[in-house]
Order: sequence, then C-alpha cells, then structure tokens
Amino acid sequence: MSNENALFDDDLDFDMDDDIDVSLSSVFEDTPEPAAEVPFEPSETDIDLDLDAPMKPIEPLAELSAQGGERAIPAISISAFCETGRTAQLVASVSRDRRMSQASLDLHEGGLDAAIAYLSENPTPNLLILESTENNTTMLAQIDELAGHCDEGVQVMVIGAVNDISLYRQLMARGVSEYLVPPITPVQVIRSISNLFSDPDAPFVGKSVSVIGAKGGVGASTIAH
Repeated sequence: MSNENALFDDDLDFDMDDDIDVSLSSVFEDTPEPAAEVPFEPSETDIDLDLDAPMKPIEPLAELSAQGGERAIPAISISAFCETGRTAQLVASVSRDRRMSQASLDLHEGGLDAAIAYLSENPTPNLLILESTENNTTMLAQIDELAGHCDEGVQVMVIGAVNDISLYRQLMARGVSEYLVPPITPVQVIRSISNLFSDPDAPFVGKSVSVIGAKGGVGASTIAH
C-alpha cells in the first residue's frame, strides 16, 4: 500500500504555492472577430409593400346603418296579407326581428281580396304588406278597389310574382310605395320598411356591438378593436 501511495503522490505532485497568472487575452486570443453587419437588400422575389399607402376611408355609421337596415323601425301598425306559406314565414321572421320591437304586425291569410274585405270594416294601418300572384290586369284592378278603403298617407308594399318594369311603374303611379319580387330575405323587407318610415333629418343615435369570445385568447379584443 505504501508503494502505491507513493506512485499516486508522485503523479499529482505540484507546488500549491506557485503563482498562477493566466491572461484573459491569451485565453480568447483565438476567438474570431464578429462579422460586420450587412445592410438588408430586398431581392427581386421579395414582395414590395407600400407601407405609406393611404388607408381605405371608413364609411360613417349613418351610411352603414342605411345600407344594412340597422335603424330601428318606429312604433307603427302593420297588416300583412299573404297568399303563400313562404311569404307568411318571411313576414313572421320579420316580426321577430329586434328592429321591429316597437312596431305591431298582424298577419292575415289571403291576398288583395282579403285585404279589401278587412279594410272595409277596420281602420287603415300605417303599412300594408300585400302579396299577389294574380296577373297584372287583375292585380291593378284590385289595387284600385283597395284604394277606396284606405286612408290617405298609408304606405303600401306589394310582393309580386314577376319582375315586370311596366307593372312596377303602374303600381308606383297608383301610390304603391314598394314592389318586391322573390326571392326575398327578411333584411330586405326590414330595410324597405326603414326607408319608408325613417326620418332622414333625424340624428343617428348610434348602435351597440358586442364581441364575445368562447374562451380566453381567441381574439375577441382584436376583433372589437
């Protein structure tokens, strides 16, 4: 054991009192210098973006409201006379819309004949929505008869079956306010009603828009912004 210790001690024999002077410059003398910064030059394949391009102007809220039918319908009375189930469902969807919350809408079966019979015994509403699948001659004759039972100032919206410019002009000449031809969406009807009864001189009071995310981090704040 003593011999082995001697050999081991000889291998690790050094003087702890010797001064160790290591220069940092000698340690890093072989470290390469950092490369010089090369300015970025776009290649021909890079997309050329014009960061100073003018932004598209945002339309005023009032104009967006008129285009999208966002303005609420005032407190008016509406009577609708429908010949087909499709139009009856359309009018029912319109009556449930939030913009119709102040208006009262009565839905009746039958077209112009039913409207003539109803108005001969009841007061005239602010708006009449009439569906007719009759030919042009019959429809115009019924409109003329209906006019004898309506008060002055009533608005009339007719839902027809054909897109006929001649019929449209004759209806306008008789005081009909609007003529629509299927396919029709509820927002089209609401927009038409809004155009008939909204006051263009009334100030736009604004609207509220809510953006709700299903969970955190889905981008609701970005969409709201």
